[in-house]
Amino acid sequence: MFDSGVGGLTIWQHIRALAPDLECHYLFDNALFPYGELPQPILNQRVLSLLLKLLETVAADAIVIACNTASTSVLNDIRLHVDIPVIGVVPAIKPAAALSQTKHIALLATPATVTRQYTDQLAADFAPDCRITRLGVSELVHLAEHYLLTGRLDEQTLAQLLKPISEQPDIDTVVLGCTHFPLVASPIASVLTSVRLVDSGYAVAQQVMRKLARSADEPLFERVEGVYYATKTLPNEEDFNQAVATFGLKKGRVLNLPL
Repeated sequence: MFDSGVGGLTIWQHIRALAPDLECHYLFDNALFPYGELPQPILNQRVLSLLLKLLETVAADAIVIACNTASTSVLNDIRLHVDIPVIGVVPAIKPAAALSQTKHIALLATPATVTRQYTDQLAADFAPDCRITRLGVSELVHLAEHYLLTGRLDEQTLAQLLKPISEQPDIDTVVLGCTHFPLVASPIASVLTSVRLVDSGYAVAQQVMRKLARSADEPLFERVEGVYYATKTLPNEEDFNQAVATFGLKKGRVLNLPL
């Protein structure tokens, strides 16, 4: 599994719930975190290089790009270089459009994701009858990471960031289009009290099961502990280890790759 930060853990927890015996190698690029404002060519080369480096030592059965920003940019490149399934995460615009009664939905994501051509195509294919308010907020990614590690959140800042959505009362469904955002789903719901929040976590987990030919009828075995890899030394390693231990991960090593 790959993400720029800890957001991909929201995908991993869904996968782990379906198949607790799967072993997870979780790579996050904290050296270049966050990805939301990186130029697309730099992002593509970076993700591809990191994954190929990790695959030199990890015999993976599948790759999950647990990052909307990266998935909407780099999926095709990676699939050309590896011979195992590569599963991406894209904004849940299709289910949001189906659920919306007012036909006005919001996409809450990173600046890169809201402007991607891939996102435009999702909207055209699955929400042609909907008005979509797009809100790209990199700061919310940082807030989510801080919230995971400390349990603390600046509620005033959160409310300010969400104002473009909260000030439009006919929005009834919000797509959490960054894997970090389900980490703060409860605080978001406390601000956007009259909307439904939708994300891709469970759908991605189901796709992983399909690609690995895992059946829901198979017996579940004991949970297996996974390993996380960073791209630079963590300044708050002890706190981080405690936080990710709840997701069944322990420290691996730092992957050094020139920026």
